[in-house]
Amino acid sequence: MSEAMSDVFEFVKSFNGTVMITNQFDRSNVFSKLFKLYYSKVKSLAYILLRSEPDAEDVAQEVFARLWERQNIWLD
Repeated sequence: MSEAMSDVFEFVKSFNGTVMITNQFDRSNVFSKLFKLYYSKVKSLAYILLRSEPDAEDVAQEVFARLWERQNIWLD
């Protein structure tokens, strides 16, 4: 497995734990907390895979836009 893919898997495991922990304590601020904690990591991982700063920014924005749109799925 490549180092980039390993980083992706570590991020997903970390993200899942954060959702569960945050969801238990304060549902109203989950998205804001996730954005603050993970935006730069998502952007960095996208940059590792794409090697383009503008494309990495677009990917990170799209990830969080989709999370926002699908809150009802991952918060329940």
